[in-house]
Amino acid sequence: MRFEWPEALWLLLPAVWWLWRRHRQPAPALEFSSLDLVAPEAASWRTRWAWLPDAFRALAVLSLIAALARPQREVEEHLRVREGIAINLLMDISSSMDMPIPSLSGNKLTRMEAVKSVLQQFILGDGKELSGRPDDLLGLVTFARYADTISPLTTAHDALAEIISEIKIEDRPNEDGTAYGDAVTLAAARLHSIETGLNPTGSGEKIKNRVIVLLTDGENNCGRHLPLEATALAKQWGIRVYVISLADSDLTAGARPGDTAPSQAAQILMRMASETGGLYQSARDAQGLHAIYQKIDALEKSRIRIQTNTGWREWFPALTVLALVLIAAEMTLRSTLLRRIP
Repeated sequence: MRFEWPEALWLLLPAVWWLWRRHRQPAPALEFSSLDLVAPEAASWRTRWAWLPDAFRALAVLSLIAALARPQREVEEHLRVREGIAINLLMDISSSMDMPIPSLSGNKLTRMEAVKSVLQQFILGDGKELSGRPDDLLGLVTFARYADTISPLTTAHDALAEIISEIKIEDRPNEDGTAYGDAVTLAAARLHSIETGLNPTGSGEKIKNRVIVLLTDGENNCGRHLPLEATALAKQWGIRVYVISLADSDLTAGARPGDTAPSQAAQILMRMASETGGLYQSARDAQGLHAIYQKIDALEKSRIRIQTNTGWREWFPALTVLALVLIAAEMTLRSTLLRRIP
């Protein structure tokens, strides 16, 4: 506790003197030689409470002087500041995503159905391994022959999950293909655009971590930008690229029987991840796909820091209101229940 203007407390001296002078025992208006012949009467409740208006006035004066001195109390505020991540999710919607993928439940799932289910769990959480991404900016880019921004970076995650459920495979011959080079370029540009801006969530914090999660089941066979060109852009802008491959195999047979090596398509995807500080993983079933997103979820955790601010809370408004209430109570009692004549 402290007083911002302690000099105002000196007003207590003249205030106490004034109150003493005002409420000391007054001289009698009429003098009698003796009151022995006057029968004593029991004091009424008005007589017993006659001192109350004077007490209200004294407390009101003291409250106003204390308010002038501006009493303040030290207050510590602990603010939880969440530092989110900007993540652009890239989904392959080419015709090959209609191929079946094994699942633990035994149900027949296409690659597209499995990806949509896991993406929704990655965004909202599944109540078990995946906790969701409530503090992050999430966007969605789909690609076949062309890359399209389906959802800009947003915190409206329920709406994003609903959008994902409506995505369909691109099966028109003139639109089919795999242009993940264009998709990564587009996603990187979207993430780079918020580099110097403030977090759109309104927290005032800058987005420091920016990530692309690329999911594809084929090799880049169309588009304007080569995958490694897109990788160079992402690396230059400090964006990590996580790559998930749903291809039937990422290996090719060697010259001798039994010898295998990563295919050329897999090597490109591996370079995209390694050169940007990301991760390359391949999945062959729905369970493996879920495990990969779970791993990415664990690697890219939003940070929470505690920020402590020390301030001073003013008490003078409360003391001023108290003084006004006491004055109003005094005036009410003096003019009604405890009225004096004269």
